[in-house]
Amino acid sequence: MRHGGDLGDPIRRYKVPEADWLDLSTGVNPHPWPAHRMGAAALGRIDRLPARADLDRLISAARAFHAVPPDLGLIAAPGTEPLIRLLPDLVPGPVALADTSYRSYGEAWRGAHPARVAHDGAALSALPSGHSIVLVNPNNPDGHAVSPIDLRALAGRRTGKALVVVDEAFADVEDEPGLAPHLDLECPVLVFKSFGKFFGLPGIRLGFAIGPDRLLAPLRLRLGDWPVSAPALAIGTAALLDTAWHGETRRALATASERLRSLVEGAGLAVAGGCRLFVLAAAPDAPSVHARLAARGIWTRIFDDRPGLIRIGLPPDDRGFARLEAALASL
Repeated sequence: MRHGGDLGDPIRRYKVPEADWLDLSTGVNPHPWPAHRMGAAALGRIDRLPARADLDRLISAARAFHAVPPDLGLIAAPGTEPLIRLLPDLVPGPVALADTSYRSYGEAWRGAHPARVAHDGAALSALPSGHSIVLVNPNNPDGHAVSPIDLRALAGRRTGKALVVVDEAFADVEDEPGLAPHLDLECPVLVFKSFGKFFGLPGIRLGFAIGPDRLLAPLRLRLGDWPVSAPALAIGTAALLDTAWHGETRRALATASERLRSLVEGAGLAVAGGCRLFVLAAAPDAPSVHARLAARGIWTRIFDDRPGLIRIGLPPDDRGFARLEAALASL
């Protein structure tokens, strides 16, 4: 599977109507921030170019949400995917990719033969100081995380123009703000942030990069003067400022993820990892489990390079949990 969330192929293959699918293939919050309550305010400016003042308000809200120190920069992008694709042109010298299922990183460096290394503090520390390092933290799909202290130390050992790129796509669901508060101007680090996963609005296509201005400048130049659409500016700013929703949602996701973990274990599958948005289960016949669930209209995520693992996202409600439990019990 290339990505989760696209039901086109399973609809054709399993002959299940779109409305009957329970899509658990993504690591996206099934309870999105209520963008509908903005109404016309989110769309009222699409007849003109996004205003600089609107972008500035989004940047200010994102800086507060991610606890960015005042001496570091933050730029907005139409999701983190464009940032990933730009990296090979901006990261000089040899690079090591920590073990991750994000195929975009490997594809971006295709032909450059990047080193592959385990998503582990000791393995990362053993890399030569001249290697740039790219990792997803918490990792996808196992949820393994390297601590901010260890990441800062890792960055401190880089020499020359080597840097560390940390993709925190799944970090916002946690109670702590991630790596940004631990950084300063001297740290050769870029942090990527995905708006869509925690806020449950991946279609907005909004992301951020955090780091020293010397590292952000080439990205800013390539993204151009209007990196984000007017609806994304409006919805993103309002959602990032909704602190009450942030706290309530993190608590709800923590409860739901524990419920999912218990359900998976109760079905006889071993939990191999995860985070507050999904559970990674170990199953020697994971492709078969995936196919049998799909035949019942439940779409999960499997991995070509990890044939013994299946990732299951959070069901949206009690009915979804009951449906998943019944399907797993029938396997």
